[in-house]
Amino acid sequence: MSKRKKLRPGDEFQVGSRVRYPMPGGLFDAIVVEDRGDIGVNGRRLLGIRPLSEYSGGDIVWPAEELVLAAPSTVAIGVGSRVLYHLPWGTMKAEVIEDRGNIGWKGRRIMRIRPFLEAVDDPEPFEVPLKDLTLAE
Repeated sequence: MSKRKKLRPGDEFQVGSRVRYPMPGGLFDAIVVEDRGDIGVNGRRLLGIRPLSEYSGGDIVWPAEELVLAAPSTVAIGVGSRVLYHLPWGTMKAEVIEDRGNIGWKGRRIMRIRPFLEAVDDPEPFEVPLKDLTLAE
């Protein structure tokens, strides 16, 4: 019989998870974009995170035990909402044009969005999971 793997700090985080990280002034929202593994001091697990603040300069590396899983803020997203779609290489502004329901893999809720692109006059809408969207402020 195999042994159960011992849980370590940060096992609840996956690439794409919404987290909160401590900074002077409070906790700030971010998205996990990379799992670097146990390469920190004394085997600390490090995660690459992308802050959701418009004032942040780019991705940062943060110890997993200092991160807190953020509550999903997808309750208020509906048709007509302005949203941010989070991709591994950046964030895209878009508008939700249709709620497709729970038709995704393992019952994930799918939304059809139309991106706001500067170079294209009328971009084609596409479908994304609701968990990858956040409400634009």
